[in-house]
Amino acid sequence: MILARRRCEPLDIFWWEVVVFEMDTTRMRRMIIIALFQQLAVISSAFMQLHGVLYLFLLYRKRNIDLLVTHFARKRNLIVKKCKELKLRRLRRKQRTKWVNDGRTDQWWQNMFSRISPEEDWKKNFRMTRPEFEDLCEELRPHVFPDPKCPNHRALSVEKKVTLTLYYLISTLSAICPLSPS
Repeated sequence: MILARRRCEPLDIFWWEVVVFEMDTTRMRRMIIIALFQQLAVISSAFMQLHGVLYLFLLYRKRNIDLLVTHFARKRNLIVKKCKELKLRRLRRKQRTKWVNDGRTDQWWQNMFSRISPEEDWKKNFRMTRPEFEDLCEELRPHVFPDPKCPNHRALSVEKKVTLTLYYLISTLSAICPLSPS
């Protein structure tokens, strides 16, 4: 049975009457089956769309993960390469020489200046006698004297500057072309 509405009177606009129509059962079953199939089609298409969106999301996520894995693998390979280069550089590097020889402390310098050290040590380290050294200091004094206007209150004396310069020159020259100490 199908319910239908129709107007009773032309003057009564808002009043509706329900009329019952008789329908055969086979036609009604067909209509119900068609309606069910339509609903099933709508549900299945919605499911397929949802499945497609989910599949695209998973592909996008897998692509991003693959990109991240590739990025970190490249970074790891670069780090491993740098470590190997560093290791090879360390192996190829010659052994460093000492920057400060044993006994070349401030106390050693003071012993040299205060004449506690013997004259042979002076000649061995600076390759000149003490009087020659004092003459050299007197000649260089006007040029290397500590400036009183300098803010460094612990400026080196002329003797120590000349001594350090001589020692540096002698040690670098003896490394390049060894000379006899005499």
